[in-house]
Amino acid sequence: MKILISPTFLVTKKYLTSFTDNILINLLKLKKSHKIELINGELNHYGEISKILGKDNVFFLDELHPIYIKEFCTNYFNNKNNQKLIESYPSNFNFDKQKYISLKEIIKTKMKFDFAIFSTKSFEENYKIINFLKSNKTKIVMFDKLDDQEIYFKDRNFKIADNYKFKYDLIFKQDIPIYNTESNVFPIAPIPCVLQSNYSNKDPNNIKSYNFYFSGDYRKNITRKDRFDIIEFIKKEFNQSSINITTGRKSFFSKKDQDIFLNNSKINISPSGKVWDSYRHCELANYPAPILLPKSNCKLVPGEFEDMKNCIIYDTEIINDEFVIINLDNLREKISTVLKDDFIRNQIFENYFNLIQNYHTRYKRSEYIVNILKNFEKKSYA
Repeated sequence: MKILISPTFLVTKKYLTSFTDNILINLLKLKKSHKIELINGELNHYGEISKILGKDNVFFLDELHPIYIKEFCTNYFNNKNNQKLIESYPSNFNFDKQKYISLKEIIKTKMKFDFAIFSTKSFEENYKIINFLKSNKTKIVMFDKLDDQEIYFKDRNFKIADNYKFKYDLIFKQDIPIYNTESNVFPIAPIPCVLQSNYSNKDPNNIKSYNFYFSGDYRKNITRKDRFDIIEFIKKEFNQSSINITTGRKSFFSKKDQDIFLNNSKINISPSGKVWDSYRHCELANYPAPILLPKSNCKLVPGEFEDMKNCIIYDTEIINDEFVIINLDNLREKISTVLKDDFIRNQIFENYFNLIQNYHTRYKRSEYIVNILKNFEKKSYA
């Protein structure tokens, strides 16, 4: 199987490197790196497909920025201007170097692909090749990782596949309401992670200093309301917690300080963001504590979060166009049980770690995508 990938422009060298920096770094060699303005997690989903199919079978239309590539990232990691962003998204880096191909080269050589995956944030010019690819019987795939808050307030008969400029054979999308029945639309939530082999205090039996830990931002009318509500509920009902909720991203703990808190909390809180999905849902498996997270209102890839088995779930309901926490008495009881029982807490964490390891790592997500493509190919030729 041969795959073409048009990645989100947000991870590309062309977008993230200014004209001046390109000259100073790549031509004159007067600088080794530059400040990165943003980090994107889309590669966490499809950035390891080349490991599965082989590098000669996967081609990217646009060159990825060096900060994402294992072979070239060191200078950017050593740049103090990038430290906070890198520490905030530890699973978004160290990908293998990929093969690149231009639009002109594809047309000139008439190279054939079985599938072409287009990020919904691809450079606009990349879409121009879709008709050519279709004429060569390439199956066209949409990859949509955008936070789609509005979809949960649309009519239940709303068709995702009809909402794009082109007709796609397959669609991978982060926000798919649980009642959606479109057979060619597949979930990609939650955001997958890398499980670190060297994180400290692996032993869940170590003495914990805090009942809960959370540090994050809340922006009214942007972040889901249940993020604010769950924090207020915990602060009111339980003591001995380290909770830092800010507005406007004004305050950050260092990675070192965050690790200390995360490793020394009995329960780590992983609330929703703009939508249900969050980096924390999987990333927190690197710290030896169960997570508290909202019940999903979107479809998920295989590997289910199960209440009191591999996590603690709080329920939400849409009231007056906002996500509001419900069933607080039941939630209070569940949390109290977990806090006072070391065995239950350790078992939930072990199940949580296994869930992430078996279903929600970067490699497992690329494997999931490849398997769907293979199954689609089999049905096409059946």
